[in-house]
Amino acid sequence: MANYSAWRLYTEVDVKTNAPQTAGVYLIQCHVENSSPVVRYVGQASNLRSRLLDHLGSGETNDCLVEHRRHTQDYCWIELSKQSERDTEESSKIKKYQPLCNTQGK
Repeated sequence: MANYSAWRLYTEVDVKTNAPQTAGVYLIQCHVENSSPVVRYVGQASNLRSRLLDHLGSGETNDCLVEHRRHTQDYCWIELSKQSERDTEESSKIKKYQPLCNTQGK
């Protein structure tokens, strides 16, 4: 299986420039105060760029993700075309990181 992209600063400009318009799984991590970055959300999409931009938009309904915008955030992704691979990868990463925003604010 392919590797994840490098972590990138999670901004609208960066997503528009660098995130692919292909299917895959993505992680969003947050830098809170002086602590090490923590993965706050794991998701999957049929169009990574579009979904990552949705999270940055004014229509985001996940209160936890909205709250963490005040902190520096990074994102990374892995391109996976098959739905079964995305389901497996997303589930694996949620189990590994237990991201706060996957369980709160929905």
